[in-house]
Amino acid sequence: MCAAATAGYVLAAALLLNMCCFLLNSHFVHLYFTQQKASLWNERFNELQEYKRQHGNCRVPRKYSNTLHHWVDQQRKYFREGKIHQDRLQRLNEIGFSWNACESRWSLRYSQLMLFKKQYGHCRVPQKYAENPQLGKIIDG
Repeated sequence: MCAAATAGYVLAAALLLNMCCFLLNSHFVHLYFTQQKASLWNERFNELQEYKRQHGNCRVPRKYSNTLHHWVDQQRKYFREGKIHQDRLQRLNEIGFSWNACESRWSLRYSQLMLFKKQYGHCRVPQKYAENPQLGKIIDG
């Protein structure tokens, strides 16, 4: 075999080895970032569980935690787009996660209004209702 052919084989082998190393490194980098994302998701999920334990719902206001509020919105977006992983969907459902923020707020205000009606006998909530200012703003009697 001539020296040029041997050099060609060596060069081809080196290129092939280099490509394999690149692909292997790419795989490990992807795996690393996938694990980091999963870890971050679990961290936010734990924060949401703690929020629910303290507040009784999964409706995280922006003023409580902009980061957690944004994460909750992202989960709803992924759900609407059909991009949420099945195991995450199940975990969120198990803690009573509301997939529709507007419907959730409406249900909350409706139950608050029914409590107001039970206590006062009517639904004319004053605009500046001190016990629940949000209800007073929405249901202006």
